[in-house]
Amino acid sequence: MSEPNYAANIIATLATLPEFLRKPMLSARISEFPGLPKEEQIDIIRNALDASPTIEFDKFAALLQTWLEILSDQTADDRRALLDAYAGEILSDPAKLAQLHMDGIVGVFLKLDTNRQNVIIATLRSILNDMSDADKARLILLMPDSIKQMLNI
Repeated sequence: MSEPNYAANIIATLATLPEFLRKPMLSARISEFPGLPKEEQIDIIRNALDASPTIEFDKFAALLQTWLEILSDQTADDRRALLDAYAGEILSDPAKLAQLHMDGIVGVFLKLDTNRQNVIIATLRSILNDMSDADKARLILLMPDSIKQMLNI
């Protein structure tokens, strides 16, 4: 018997909430993320990456847009902690990236205000610049061309 996917259920529920409820809940979770123990951070990222492909994309897109907006409002250090954790999990299990609807994710990102996009892009570039050459090369190989273009790679 398989274990219930609680993360997928929570994420799916968040995705169906109206924005006025979804936004404060996500904001609280994102704000607390940098202060969590590393093991818990990894579990959260792993669960989110596992759950994301199981959610209807239109619902996921609404959740992702809210998440990106909140992320862009975080401090540079907090934003980096979260995105760096995602990069680390993707490097440890590249198949997780392949399961995501990357064209749709990029489409949601491109709907953000240009200032929000630039804030997130700057953080991603900083993370890449600070990676070892081997990790940077592996991550770049995994990226779709559309993301490479946004990052000027």
